[in-house]
Amino acid sequence: MPECHIYSAVTDGVCFIRLVGRLNFTTCARFDAFIRNIFLQLHFKAVAIDLCAVEHIDSTILGLLARIARYTLIRYGHKPKIYSTRPDMNLLLDTMCFETAFDIVKESPDLPDDLVEIPVLDNEKPNPGLVVLSAHKTLMRMSKQNETAFRDVVEQLEKEQE
Repeated sequence: MPECHIYSAVTDGVCFIRLVGRLNFTTCARFDAFIRNIFLQLHFKAVAIDLCAVEHIDSTILGLLARIARYTLIRYGHKPKIYSTRPDMNLLLDTMCFETAFDIVKESPDLPDDLVEIPVLDNEKPNPGLVVLSAHKTLMRMSKQNETAFRDVVEQLEKEQE
């Protein structure tokens, strides 16, 4: 059983995403595939992301969340919402400049009853190194602070992909 879970549902024009547990780069290919799929195939007008049950989240997953923000802004012209009740998570979101890309709500959301866990990838195995690299590049674009913080990481990941 994975130590993390990712649930989703589209209800009343809102794509709800609920992250639970310890999310890190081992989940990145699955989450990346899900993100690409929802913006290609599903029809909605807003995105709400619940982080209230996240115990740990790494920079790769944060980068994928930043990608959701970018896609939402481009496609719908507004920021997605992130719900977080944990002080440690709120501090992390603040440190990573997420308020520039998300409307951050420091309370629990009203989640739909039809949330389902996104499937684990079977035969689709995207290159996790490329996903990690892309996620960190997205984080860098959020702020000068992030650009400085992740420059060395991105340079190293680029060398590893050559």
